[in-house]
Formats: sequence, C-alpha cells, structure tokens
Amino acid sequence: MLCIVTAGFILAAGFGTRLRPLTEYLAKPLLPIGDRSAISHVASSVRACSLTSIAANAHFRSTEVAHEAEALGLMVSHEDELLGTAGGVRKAWTLLAGESPNSNLLVATCDVLTRASFASLLDVAGVDAALMIEPRPYGEGNVGVDREGLIVRFRSEVLRSGEVSGGLSLGVQCLSARMWEHLPTKGCLVTDLYMPQIRAGSRVRAQETHETWTDVGTFTHYIAANIEWLGPRALWVGANAHVEGSTLHNVVVGEGATLFPGAYRNCVVLPGARVAQPGKNRVYWGDTFVDV
Repeated sequence: MLCIVTAGFILAAGFGTRLRPLTEYLAKPLLPIGDRSAISHVASSVRACSLTSIAANAHFRSTEVAHEAEALGLMVSHEDELLGTAGGVRKAWTLLAGESPNSNLLVATCDVLTRASFASLLDVAGVDAALMIEPRPYGEGNVGVDREGLIVRFRSEVLRSGEVSGGLSLGVQCLSARMWEHLPTKGCLVTDLYMPQIRAGSRVRAQETHETWTDVGTFTHYIAANIEWLGPRALWVGANAHVEGSTLHNVVVGEGATLFPGAYRNCVVLPGARVAQPGKNRVYWGDTFVDV
C-alpha cells in the first residue's frame, strides 16, 4: 500500500545562470515549452499524483514567478534569501504541513521535463526517500545503486559499498516525514541531506524510469525540450503570430511573434519576439537571439 503523500513542492527559485541572458528577460520557470511555461508542465506532473496541496518557491524575479504559480493554483513559498534546494524544501514543507510535518513530500524541479509518472515515487515504506533515476551501467552517472536498489554513491563520492549499477538523477524525489528533522534551513539536498544521511544509515531508494527526460537548464536542452514537445508536428504557431513567407521545421513560435520571411529550423521564438534574421538552432526573444 502506498504511504499517503499529502503535499508536493516545485523548486522554482534559481537564477537560471546557464540560460543567461535569456533569463534576464524571463525567469526560467516561465520559459515556454511549446504552448505553456516550464512550471506549468511540471505542475501537471505533480498534480497527476492527486496531492492535497502543492507549493512552489520564488526568489529570482519572484513577482513574476509567484504570479504564474498562483495562476496555476499553487501556494508560493517566498524566499527573500535564496535557501538552496534543501532549505527551500524545509521552508515550503512548513508552509504546506506546519512546523512538524507528519506527511511525506514529493519534490520536483523546474529544470527537468519528463513524461515519466511521479506516482512510483510515492511509496516510501521501508525507506527514508525515493529518487527517480535513469539507469546507467556501473560507475556511470551521478548516482550509484546497490543490489537492494538503494543509492550508495552521489557524484564521485562513495557513501556505502556495494554499487552494482549507476544512474542519472532526474531531480524528482519523495521525502518521508522522517527526513524532516535532518533538513537544514539553508543548503543543498544532495550534499547537506542525502550524503550525510546515507552515511549515517538512511535508505534512499533509486526509482528507475526508462521514459525520456530533458534538463532545460541550457540553451541546447531548452531547444531540445521544445522539439520533444512538438513531436511529429514539427511546428506550432501561437495566436496572433505572423509567419507568412517562412519555411519552418522543428520550430515553436510564441503568441504575437513576428518572423521575417526565410528558413527557420530547430528554433524557439518566444511570445512577442520580432525576428529580423532567419536561422537555425536559435532561441529568439524581444529583438535578439542566441545561436546554439
């Protein structure tokens, strides 16, 4: 039987430094993947688990992120000071469940989009947390897994012996209420929670998925996420966009954008952009673009 998980949390407070200067224009959680924002896609995946309440945190461009989160029906955990992933989880968990939570918490990040169901993470009976991974051969990836399916390595640091396979973390996890007391008020989930707790004997299950996933934290992966969303359509054009005279393949054109006639391939055009130079492997916003 699944343990009852009553809350969900979406990490959305970061600066998006790998996507600058785009994130100086629009915060990463608000960047469109196809017809809606990254945070909207992640919220749909979290909401599919039928949780009673969901929150997102906000720090960088917090007013904009909070507005979008509230429009999606999420509570907002405001961080005047960036608390890191672990500190952000602790603050949001308190917001959702009180000063001493006795429910589990599903945590996802706006960096990663996947079609994988998060429901498989919800059963944390017998473990302290469950972390979704893409399986890899022994020694590869940023986690190592033993024969019981428990994580014994993070990055290059072996926490316990017995690794038989590797994996890549998707940044989606479920924390049991037992982990609450070990969360720092500021810090990182990996280095300040999982690593010391696994050394101390905590059991963190690796939940494998074979579904595709994309880290949207770089320009290359941001374009890839949009192309993945397109699928066989190879083109999506938002309302009131002007694309006459253009040849478009694997292109997402946001609402109200205007394209100069020409050939475009593997491009993302943000809403309202004014595009004067056709090209390929580009992200366009405002009146500028980045080549990828």
